[in-house]
Amino acid sequence: MKKAMWSVGLVCTLVLAFASVQAQPCAAAADCPEADAALEQLMLLQISKELDLYPDEIIQVLEGHEQYRDVMDGIDSKAAALKAELQAAIDAGNASAASSAMSALMDLEEQKLSAQHAAVAEVGTLLDKVSQAKVYLLIVDLEANKAELRQKLSGGAAVCPMQAAAAATTAAAPAAAADPQAGIMTTVKAWTDGLIAQDIDAAMATFSENFEHYEYGDKAGVKDFIGQAIDMGYLEGLEVELEDAEVELDGGEATVYPIELMGAFGSVTFELVLTQEGGAWKVTGMDASGI
Repeated sequence: MKKAMWSVGLVCTLVLAFASVQAQPCAAAADCPEADAALEQLMLLQISKELDLYPDEIIQVLEGHEQYRDVMDGIDSKAAALKAELQAAIDAGNASAASSAMSALMDLEEQKLSAQHAAVAEVGTLLDKVSQAKVYLLIVDLEANKAELRQKLSGGAAVCPMQAAAAATTAAAPAAAADPQAGIMTTVKAWTDGLIAQDIDAAMATFSENFEHYEYGDKAGVKDFIGQAIDMGYLEGLEVELEDAEVELDGGEATVYPIELMGAFGSVTFELVLTQEGGAWKVTGMDASGI
């Protein structure tokens, strides 16, 4: 409940911030950087809610956005100056100056692309691969997405009554709430996808901070174990079979068995224990046979 109310409050804050700035006369979106930033933050909050991130993770996303925005604003400022130089060189017929300005502009375009890739990689430390891809589409089509959201908000959404925001939060609740088995298997699939990709951060994003194991200890112990397996090449060519996996629910806890992993190490059968935490299913225990 605290998580939902926190999100509702921030949604209202950002919508009202956007509305207050838009009330000022602006010739174009570029003339209202505060509204533009508020829009981007609102979009990130919406997708964070869709991906069921925790408040501290959402804060990390928003703080990362501030750094990303600073970098992009710096690049855009330099690009504007260089475009003016390029146009002046073209008007003067100065081939050398035109070539120099054009080359510098092309370098800035590469810097912008690198900044986008770095932003996606950074937020990817909190997400599975599918969720990371959603963020990538948000960023790569950022201007179009902002235009669409700006149009929606201009239709009166800026009033932001608490009841409407709460209704929006409920409507955007994860599918796991309506179909727990689907949510559970989504977590399991994210874990195995992380192992197949040898992406330890993606695999560990599915684990709860409350994870416990008689041999590995806590979450850090499992991460170390998986890291060693990757370093030793055991996950090369890893194959996973989930066709026979069955979910047993017991309130807010579930077990999934069997999860078959085949690779250079041989064959291992896992049983995962997952617990519902804030609407998401996280791995809190496991057992393996065949190691």
